[in-house]
Amino acid sequence: MATEQQIQQAIDSLDWIQSCPTCGMRYCVGDYECPHCGTDIDDNLRAWAEALVDRLLADS
Repeated sequence: MATEQQIQQAIDSLDWIQSCPTCGMRYCVGDYECPHCGTDIDDNLRAWAEALVDRLLADS
């Protein structure tokens, strides 16, 4: 079960998601394509998730 600290870290990390590499549009929750230009942003989401897991593991 996630601790309050882990939950807060996840919430705080949402702004780590990089903008679309094609047009600069920011990620919106639930999107896997840029809502502005349609570019696939899955790689950006995976990079964010990896950084999040690394941070959670480092703090535990």
